Amino acid sequence: MDTISKKTQSLCNICFEEIPAIVVEENGQIYIKKRCLEHGEFNGLIEKDSDFYRWFIKIKPKNHSHFTSLLIPLTYRCNMDCEYCFSRFPERKDLTIEEIINVAEDFKGEDIELSGGEPTIRDDLKSIISHIKRLGKHIMLMTNGLKLSNLTYLQALKGAGLDNVMFSLDSLKTAFYDSMKKRVSDKESILDLKKNALANLGVERIPTILSSTIYPGQNDEEIKDLFIFALKNNRFINQLRLRSYARVGSDRSKDKNGYLLSELFTLFSEQMDIDKEILKTRFLTGRMGRSLIFNIRGHLSGEKFTSYHESDAHKNVQELNVKIVGWPTIENIDLQELKTPAAIYLPGRKKLFKIFHGMILDENPR
Repeated sequence: MDTISKKTQSLCNICFEEIPAIVVEENGQIYIKKRCLEHGEFNGLIEKDSDFYRWFIKIKPKNHSHFTSLLIPLTYRCNMDCEYCFSRFPERKDLTIEEIINVAEDFKGEDIELSGGEPTIRDDLKSIISHIKRLGKHIMLMTNGLKLSNLTYLQALKGAGLDNVMFSLDSLKTAFYDSMKKRVSDKESILDLKKNALANLGVERIPTILSSTIYPGQNDEEIKDLFIFALKNNRFINQLRLRSYARVGSDRSKDKNGYLLSELFTLFSEQMDIDKEILKTRFLTGRMGRSLIFNIRGHLSGEKFTSYHESDAHKNVQELNVKIVGWPTIENIDLQELKTPAAIYLPGRKKLFKIFHGMILDENPR
């Protein structure tokens, strides 16, 4: 078996500038090693499982000649205060509606993702959606969903041209949210508000991606529960997105580490009781950055899910796409690996970057 060794580009851990790097295998693990002329050498762990990494890099990435989707941070403010949030600068000024429209108009791709912070904080969100829709764009709202618990408000956004939603749901346990510092009313629990919002999305039949950040020691035993919840609601939820927690944004000062892509893949395999080698055959063609999309098929009876390879052929088979996302950090980002059509607009730099590259650079505004 050949030892992995490839040249690439990464970012300096101090100045965030692009620097040369190599990806190497050492003792069955994959590292990125880089050297900044000003700040010295750095090593970052990419994967603990070299076999998984070899399988992953053999999957042909989807090639894109241009960006097809653009994430615009409408605000850095939020109505929650999650300790693992990647939005680090709530004091920044919001983009004006004119700036937002100009950025969307200049973008040649079709898909616009409105993000934050929490974009529903903006009183002019309906107007923003309406203006962008007139440009012929497809609009996704990335939200914690609290304000969508108001059906009239959701209907107004839909009427303005909202096409689909990426909805953050990290847990199905009230205690998970109650342990957070929060800025929302205590009259209803965060989980109740989120469930009401999801019910409204179902009523309005707005296509929804359920996005769950998997946080070690907090919600990493809930992956199957989140899957079953999404599957039960697959009339409007078309994907469950499991992303690793990463030390970025507001949580970079904390001494915690998230799961690597192979570890998150293994957690999903174990909790779903699907052999890893079988799961590997379920991935959809191509890969984007450090992520993989799987089509999971099987039979749901109550709270019990049986994957398709064990199911009786005559049973009603249900399916759901699951996207497993490894989140690179300043320590281990491989810029050549970011084969992604997704871009992010950085207000401080007034330009577009590949999505993960841009989110890391956004920690170091200039």
